[in-house]
Amino acid sequence: MGNSVAASVRLDHEVYNHQAAIEAGEELNGKVIVEVKSQLPRCDFTLEVNGKERTSSSAEDGSLIHDKHCFFRGDVQLQEADKTVEPNTYVFPFKIPLPKSLPASRKYTDDKGSFRIEYQIKLKSQVEKTFENTRSFEVASASRTGECVPCLLQPKPITPETLGIEGQGKLYLGAHVDNTYVFRGQEFKCSLACRNESTLKIERAVVSLEEEYYYTTKSIGGHGQQDIFERDDIRKMTGIRVVGLHHSEVDTKMTDEETIARRMFKVLKSKNNVISIRIPENSKESYSGLILQVSHFLKFDLKTKNGEDAHPSIRIPIHVGSRRP
Repeated sequence: MGNSVAASVRLDHEVYNHQAAIEAGEELNGKVIVEVKSQLPRCDFTLEVNGKERTSSSAEDGSLIHDKHCFFRGDVQLQEADKTVEPNTYVFPFKIPLPKSLPASRKYTDDKGSFRIEYQIKLKSQVEKTFENTRSFEVASASRTGECVPCLLQPKPITPETLGIEGQGKLYLGAHVDNTYVFRGQEFKCSLACRNESTLKIERAVVSLEEEYYYTTKSIGGHGQQDIFERDDIRKMTGIRVVGLHHSEVDTKMTDEETIARRMFKVLKSKNNVISIRIPENSKESYSGLILQVSHFLKFDLKTKNGEDAHPSIRIPIHVGSRRP
């Protein structure tokens, strides 16, 4: 086509609402403006919207290795190839519904490379050669106003033997989270309960929020892990019973599991054992894709004197999103 065509894509949420991003689950509205400067043979105009995971890593020789995966695509035909196109300015309005499950636009880097989630609009036409006019746009996580996704992890027995630690008896850990779907900067609450019916010596009781990511290219990739929240002073909280039994008491003083579960459930549902956790503004968004994964977990760990690496612990998945800027 050479310079016979000029085109631009305008998005309503940017032009009229002055919003930097559109929220997943909303309708992407806008218009394509095509200026035809000389007559074109029969051709069509198609608008493609896509979302992609993109990763890059440094190879040993210093070169960058790239990979990508398209997780969302939508096509809208603006004009069929049924007639010649005369010189003029053409305006094609469009409406494209975006799935509520779309992840937010984001880019991250580490010492091995980078990974990002990006969205693009591409204008295509089948005449002589493919005509492309591509621009990017930002997506924010879908809001969940009034929606909560609570989680109750019922107490289950953990034995020292299953952890590879020397000891007798059982430990019980339980947790309740008021909402497992939160945004960066938002606060959620959790209740924790512990009962030590074993001979293990508990030194510390720690609650933390772990962030972990993996990304791959065609041959190499990257991985990172950090605690974005930690509190290790919860031994004296109501319901955190870390004092255990003596070897001679295991067979005589152990409480039956049904009674323990009932007591711990009562503790978890009370308001006397609540911890507030705020998601840092600079945390990553949770995402599970083909070449990129970001996960968050609320962890409850009991640090024992009996083992350095193996500790009684439980964890609950937390989904972290981002609000519209």
